[in-house]
Amino acid sequence: MSQQNYYTIMIVTDKARNLSKIKVSSSFLNTFIFLVITLFILSIVLIVSYAKMHVETQRLAYFEEETRIQKKQIEEFEETFNTLLVRFGELNAMNKKLRDIVEIEKYDSGYEMFGIGGPFVDEDESKSKGDDVSLVEKTNEDILRLKKESEIQGKSLQELYSFLEGQQNRLACTPSIMPTRGIYNVRGFGFRKDPITGKLRMHNGLDIINKTGTPIFSPAAGVVLFTGIRGGYGKYIIVDNGYGISTGFGHLSSILVDEGDRVKRGDKIALMGNTGRSVGSHLHYEVRINNVPLNPVLFILK
Repeated sequence: MSQQNYYTIMIVTDKARNLSKIKVSSSFLNTFIFLVITLFILSIVLIVSYAKMHVETQRLAYFEEETRIQKKQIEEFEETFNTLLVRFGELNAMNKKLRDIVEIEKYDSGYEMFGIGGPFVDEDESKSKGDDVSLVEKTNEDILRLKKESEIQGKSLQELYSFLEGQQNRLACTPSIMPTRGIYNVRGFGFRKDPITGKLRMHNGLDIINKTGTPIFSPAAGVVLFTGIRGGYGKYIIVDNGYGISTGFGHLSSILVDEGDRVKRGDKIALMGNTGRSVGSHLHYEVRINNVPLNPVLFILK
C-alpha cells in the first residue's frame, strides 16, 4: 500500500500568539477541491439555464401576445369582410332593380360570385383536415373573389351610369315645359283658316297669346342655331336641341340670345311681340323632329 500524504494547514493570528494547525490528507484535500470546482460549474450552468429560461419565457409571452393580436385582427377582418358582402348584395339588388326599371339586360361578365362568407377556418375543421387549405390561403382566396366581384360591380354600374347619363341628356334636350305664359288653343296645330286671308292652310306650331314683352324661356337644352328675321314669322329663333329635335320661336319683339349660345331648360331667350305676319301679340312656337313639325302640345308636361 502506498503511503498516505498529509498536509498541515497552519492558522496564525495577527499577533502570532495563537497558532492553530489542521492536518488533512491529500485525498481529502483533492476531494474538497473537486467539490468546490463542481459546485462552481453547477452554479454557472444553473445561472446560464435560468437566463435562457427567462429569455424563452419572454419570447413565449411575446408570441402569445402577438398571436392574440393577430387573432383579433383576423376576427375584425372577417367582420369587415362579411359587412362588405352584405353591401355587395345590396348593390346587386339595387343594380338589378335599376336595370329592370330602365329595361337594360344584366351586365354579362362571364363570372358569377360564389360561396364566400362565414367563418374563414374553424379550428376543429382545421385539425381534422390536417394539411388542407390554410387560413392565409382561404383569406387570400376570399379577398380575390371580393376583388373580382368589385370589378364586375364597378363595370356594371358604369354601364348603367352611362346609359342613364345618356337618357338624362336626352330628356334635358326634349322640350317639356311651356315656353311662356299665356292663352293657347290645344287644337291650334294643323290645318286651319288663315286669320288674314281666310284660306285653309297648314299651321305648323302653337300660338300662345299674351302681351308684348312677356318673357319666353327655352323649353329644353340646346344650341341657338338661328336668330333673325324669317319670312312672315318676323323676329325668329331656332334652337337645335340635339337628337334631331329643334324648337322655333316667332313674332318676337326682342331676341336675347346670339347664334352659337348654349341654353338650358328655363333660360330666358326672348320677349313676346307682334313682328312679322301677325294680327296681335303672341308667340308662334314650333317643335320639329328631323325637320318634321309635330304638335308642341304633345311635349308639354307642365
